[in-house]
Amino acid sequence: MNTDGYNIDIDYNYGYYRELSPLSFRIFCLLRGIKPPQISSACELGYGNALSMNIHSSTSNVKWWGTDFNPSHANFASELSDISENGAKIYADSFLDFLHQKDLPDFDFIGLHGIYSWVDEKNRGYLCDFIDKKLKVGGGVYISYNVLPGFLELLPFRNVLKNYADFMLPKSKSTISKLDSGLDFFEKLSEVDAAFILKNEALKSQVEKIKDFSKSYLAHEFMNESWEIMDFLQIYKELSRANINFAFPAHFQSMWQHMVYNDNQKELLDSIDNIYFQEYTRDLMNNNRFRKDYWLKGARRLTQAEQKNLISKLRVVLIEPRENIELSIDVHAGTFAKRFNLSEELYGSFLDILADHKPKTIAEIIKSGNGKFDNLAQIIEVITVLDTKRVLRYAQSDQEVDLVMEKTHRLNFDILQRAITEDNISVLGSALLGEGIEINRFEKLFLLAIIEGRKTLKEHIDFVWEILKSQNQTIIKQGQLIESEEDNIKEIESFAKVFHKKLPILKNLKILKGI
Repeated sequence: MNTDGYNIDIDYNYGYYRELSPLSFRIFCLLRGIKPPQISSACELGYGNALSMNIHSSTSNVKWWGTDFNPSHANFASELSDISENGAKIYADSFLDFLHQKDLPDFDFIGLHGIYSWVDEKNRGYLCDFIDKKLKVGGGVYISYNVLPGFLELLPFRNVLKNYADFMLPKSKSTISKLDSGLDFFEKLSEVDAAFILKNEALKSQVEKIKDFSKSYLAHEFMNESWEIMDFLQIYKELSRANINFAFPAHFQSMWQHMVYNDNQKELLDSIDNIYFQEYTRDLMNNNRFRKDYWLKGARRLTQAEQKNLISKLRVVLIEPRENIELSIDVHAGTFAKRFNLSEELYGSFLDILADHKPKTIAEIIKSGNGKFDNLAQIIEVITVLDTKRVLRYAQSDQEVDLVMEKTHRLNFDILQRAITEDNISVLGSALLGEGIEINRFEKLFLLAIIEGRKTLKEHIDFVWEILKSQNQTIIKQGQLIESEEDNIKEIESFAKVFHKKLPILKNLKILKGI
């Protein structure tokens, strides 16, 4: 198969991307004042290891299709789909071949994560043609891409890696090996005080940060033949071929201009009446290097009354212990970073009402608030801030939860079993949320212990230590290897105590049957 210069000799990382969740997209629309589309069919183009697609297919009633021309990605995706019995339709086609598949339906939602900037102009055209042809009117698209001006700093670094591979190494070398050789050469340039490194402090700091990323991620990011970095206006011009319009960023920070920008910056942004040029200007102000955006094929604005009515029916749930949640938020925008304190009366009261971790409608919260939450704009700000703090999520109906519980359990049980020997996947699906939740290896093993009938804290600790010991593994704490059995068990005990406090929340999130 012709992969048009995209590396398929290495697997992509096992990342989970919530922005690909149809439920999240619908909530974003609602909170932005746009009528949320009904979503029954969705498609992911370039799904990587398809963890997001399989989680969203297992935890909701949305039917999923997708393609990725890396055969090992397709194999792993099919394996998860078969185990969970979620019905996802997995293809290993090129974008052009997938465009001409005759058995595809039209879609309510299409997602592309980590694809658009890493394929050539021809394939970007196929992606646009697919969206134009297969996206229903009223449907939405999620796309992420590298952007200027922020990524300009890393352009020389990427060119060193790619040029060293192309001119100094045999083609037979693996991509990871080429990456390592390129990194070594960049280090040698730095050691001899190459001027382009010496005089570019921003480049040096960026390279130091990305050295901690996985080799798999770095190879996919920097070693493909195509690596197109455009500004937002160039991206808009290309996507106009798909007959979609920019809706909003796939984050809420642009809704809090009073937090992100100073008065002069706000005045400048407010003076720009073209939404595309305004987003371009935000990128310049923030020195953005990466964007995640939602686009729509036809959007209808909600009246304030319609929006208020729909928000009142929205079910929300707290996913972190109330006592752990600080009443502050760190806002980052490019080089700007600032911590804002949150009102105890407004945010504290809202969190207190949700402290039992049971889903509640906004109408129920308003009623319990005794007049504190009567302002719609305030309610929207509280929801979006707590969402961004990753402590608040949105709940499906009880009926929807019941319908997806079996396939959610099957997928999660398989992920738990994988945790015995590996730690690639750090997420489980939630039937309540219709999306994934972060979880670490110890938590996965503790859950597996519970499923296997081990009831006490000591039994959970022993279960985990037996697994680690059988594989000659010990715990690393703050970069130091813990050597003695006693100290390892002590460390596992500290993890277990934290887990047992979190367990009631996990139960409410409906991740597994029988716990």
